[in-house]
Amino acid sequence: MKDKIPKESGEITRREFLKDAGLVVGGAAIGSTVLLAACGGEETTKTVTKTQTQTVTETASAFVCPFCSEEFTSLSSLTSHAEAEHPAEIKPWLPDKWDKEADIVVLGQGAAGIITAITAHDLGAEVLILEKASEDHAGGNSLTNYGGLFFTRDPDTAFPYIQRLNWSATPDDVIRVFLERITEQEKYYEDMGFPIAPDSINVQPEFPEVEGSEAIMWGKAGNGELFMEVFMGHIKDRGIEVLYETPAKKLIQDAESGEILGVVAEHNGSKMYVKAKKAVAICTGGFEYNEEMRKQYLHAPFIPSVGAPYCTGDGILMAQDVGADLWHMAFFADCKPGFKAPDCDHTIGLSIPGNRFIYLDKYGERYICEKYPYRHGYPQRPDYLYFDPDKVEYPRIPTWIVTDETGRTDGRWGPTRKSESGWAARRGYVWSEDNSVEIAKGWVLKGDTLSDLAVKMAVDSAVLSDTIAKWNKDCEEGEDSDFGRDPGTMIKIETPPYYAIEMGMYFLNTQGGPRRNAKSQILDTGGKPIPRLYVAGECGSVCGMIYQSSENMAECFVFGQVVAENAVKETSWT
Repeated sequence: MKDKIPKESGEITRREFLKDAGLVVGGAAIGSTVLLAACGGEETTKTVTKTQTQTVTETASAFVCPFCSEEFTSLSSLTSHAEAEHPAEIKPWLPDKWDKEADIVVLGQGAAGIITAITAHDLGAEVLILEKASEDHAGGNSLTNYGGLFFTRDPDTAFPYIQRLNWSATPDDVIRVFLERITEQEKYYEDMGFPIAPDSINVQPEFPEVEGSEAIMWGKAGNGELFMEVFMGHIKDRGIEVLYETPAKKLIQDAESGEILGVVAEHNGSKMYVKAKKAVAICTGGFEYNEEMRKQYLHAPFIPSVGAPYCTGDGILMAQDVGADLWHMAFFADCKPGFKAPDCDHTIGLSIPGNRFIYLDKYGERYICEKYPYRHGYPQRPDYLYFDPDKVEYPRIPTWIVTDETGRTDGRWGPTRKSESGWAARRGYVWSEDNSVEIAKGWVLKGDTLSDLAVKMAVDSAVLSDTIAKWNKDCEEGEDSDFGRDPGTMIKIETPPYYAIEMGMYFLNTQGGPRRNAKSQILDTGGKPIPRLYVAGECGSVCGMIYQSSENMAECFVFGQVVAENAVKETSWT
């Protein structure tokens, strides 16, 4: 028999033996334990000599395939056979067959996923989008946004502003890429048929006291529904395939090289194996609707979200499963009055017209200036989220908004039209014009007297009466003696019946997720890129601490493009 292996001295490792014997593909030893065990010797428990690997000339017995028992006269022929006929056995992380394949597989059809897909397609890649929601509900928080777009025309001046808002939580090189590329977006919006309205463009920093604020600009280009209409038109025009109601469940990772090779998704109740020949882009949004993640990562897990209910942290969990590091997990955008109706599966944003109202804590006492500067909720967040260490409780959860009959008739308190932000305005509830429907539902509490209202609020009636009396006295004197509210916004609450609604300070989206570099590659816990894995959008946003208005939408455009440009350069693994 040919190809005997002479036995001489000089031990080497099993991996070296496999490499010299031709059992390495792409730098990784394949099926080492399985195939060595099939050689009939004791190599599975002992080392072999260096001369054996250098002079593979003849074998003493046949090499038997452990999967089908076919015999071969050499290790190389057995290897070729195993690779061709038994890939799943020698590489168990690979499926028996792939159901779909594309160069770039994009997870999520929000703004980040759409821009990634369009850019990758235009650069010559074949793209497939997997979307968790139905076609009617697809879009994530991009569908619910107000339509504002943050940009700058002077990235160097804007840099210290964004750097300060991140407080070192986001590396400078990532911030610089963001700002440099955002200067291109004004033209991109126009070229794509989504132009910023010229009369809406202005210098609009939320924190004008911070250096570089004079370079922070804002404009409006329609709402989230218009964005989806325009950009999904581009997706359809390009023939980019989108599979709806097909949530990604798991990334397929080469256990030896660490490369991401594809995705396990769920489609029509069955597993679907999708090959990503070049890369996977995670664009699945945040974890607003994942209760367990909210408990573990947010300082206030009980704050409701008005965002898309499909944002349940799927991409974050999948990235963790393949070794991704995380960042920005404690931060979220927005903190505004909202109401979680008992018979509604999403939070409704509240906006009380006029000035005839005050906020009370769970004991019926005022605790804040109700007419604060907005700044995406950062000024009022510490007051609302105050934790009393003596009582071991959050005394301002719930918060009550209290008004009177005149306040009720000033206008509706909830969403009115689909041009407003929030999932309720887009896909759910439209508030009645005079608030009467919500009163009838029991969402708004009504009391003919303050004592009656106190009983329904479960607060001490004397405390509530004293609070309203003090407020009315301050209104008469033209000075808020407790919190300095502008006298021009102070109106007495005195016309029965009286009303109260339980308020929660809602947020729109979380900012945390996989840590990324300036190329939008996802990094492992050692700071190294996980091969062929990218991320864009709110899933690991670049916003590390303080949010500038419309920054999330802007980064979807910028880093969607960055992801695509880098992903298409990857060499196909198959």
